[in-house]
Amino acid sequence: MKYIIGNWKMNGDFDKVDQWLNSYLDLYNKNYDNLSKKTLVVCPPNVFIDYIDTELMEDGFSFLEKFAQKNGRKIEDFSVDEFNEIIFSSRAIKIGAQDCGFAENGAFTGDISAKMLKDIGCEYVIVGHSERRKYYYESNEIIAKKLKNAIGFKINPILCVGENSDIRASKDYLQFIEKQLCQSLNTEDKIEKILIAYEPIWAIGSGNNASSSQIAEVTKFIKEFIANNFKNIKEALIIYGGSVTSKNSGEILKIDHIDGLLVGGASLDVNEFVNIACS
Repeated sequence: MKYIIGNWKMNGDFDKVDQWLNSYLDLYNKNYDNLSKKTLVVCPPNVFIDYIDTELMEDGFSFLEKFAQKNGRKIEDFSVDEFNEIIFSSRAIKIGAQDCGFAENGAFTGDISAKMLKDIGCEYVIVGHSERRKYYYESNEIIAKKLKNAIGFKINPILCVGENSDIRASKDYLQFIEKQLCQSLNTEDKIEKILIAYEPIWAIGSGNNASSSQIAEVTKFIKEFIANNFKNIKEALIIYGGSVTSKNSGEILKIDHIDGLLVGGASLDVNEFVNIACS
């Protein structure tokens, strides 16, 4: 099953979110046979997460009513665990966050912990995005703490790794990514599932897109390195993020070792996002 993850970054308002979600649910139903075979995730700014969760909950409740009627049961017959399982598993799209704090709570102004995100419906969280590393100077050590926090509250982490143009030119990019992985992950915590997004910084917004062979080389390296060095990770999925559009998504998804896509600006256009997901 392929993963298609939309990262809205710092964009949107409530009207646009409402329009996007309504259009998406309509398109999902029209393309159900294709989209239901993929795991779709949207990572909006934090202020919209609870709203989207509420809207999806209403949609899920309608599904639950039909499910109960079909199976000759009443809503009140379901346990809390059954209720949550049906509601969340039936969602047309999962919710993720773009970042989380490195601590569970405390005097960390502006941070939001993984527990808080879990409480408002998040199932995924991005950590170590290149923009967080660049503008907020996040180190691998800080990212490791964020990962541990997310895993501790059973949120599926999406760890971003990738090299800039200088490192790519030096030919040391595989060693650089190996260092990112080693310093961000540990061999102690049991990890059921982690998504690792390869985002070549040199190819983002530069007009110099990574070729299929370049993507294949790095993603193959990541897959094998994780398998050989982190036996505590049950499932490691490798996705690609780097100027993904509907024009290149199909070709990228055909590459060996690619389990999905991390989509940036293109995910703001609901039709483009669905076209990418259908590719």
